[in-house]
Amino acid sequence: MKILLMVLVFIGGALQPIQAGMNAEMQRHLGDRFQAGFVNGFMNVVVIGISLVILWRGGPSWTALQDAPPWAFLAGAIGALIVLVQLSAAPVLGAGILIAFFVAGQVCGSVVVDAYGLVGYAVRGPSGLRLIALALVMSGVALAAASTHFQGPR
Repeated sequence: MKILLMVLVFIGGALQPIQAGMNAEMQRHLGDRFQAGFVNGFMNVVVIGISLVILWRGGPSWTALQDAPPWAFLAGAIGALIVLVQLSAAPVLGAGILIAFFVAGQVCGSVVVDAYGLVGYAVRGPSGLRLIALALVMSGVALAAASTHFQGPR
């Protein structure tokens, strides 16, 4: 099961630059990043709604929702922020730099979240190997950004 999840996460990561490009294309057609973000969010609701109808047996537990911590409801806001940032950045940065910085942010955020056990994660201290991995990711981003800088404007 763990390997299947890793494969699915990898596939999701591979689809990330495709999604950013699709969102940017929608923005070009609609002329507004917020409208494109709305279309993205609407499609999220449609797909998740259909998944719930197919997979979920029973309805939502209102008691469980009331017991959830208030910060847990902000996940959707973070998703919307990510979509809006990518809508703004994708046409300017291109897929490679966009995703390089996105992954670097994910790695940095993950080290902090794991180190302090934030938002429900178990505490996993930053081992030497994790810090080396973080340094390598940051080095890769610096190299990618430098290579773009030296190519000049298109």
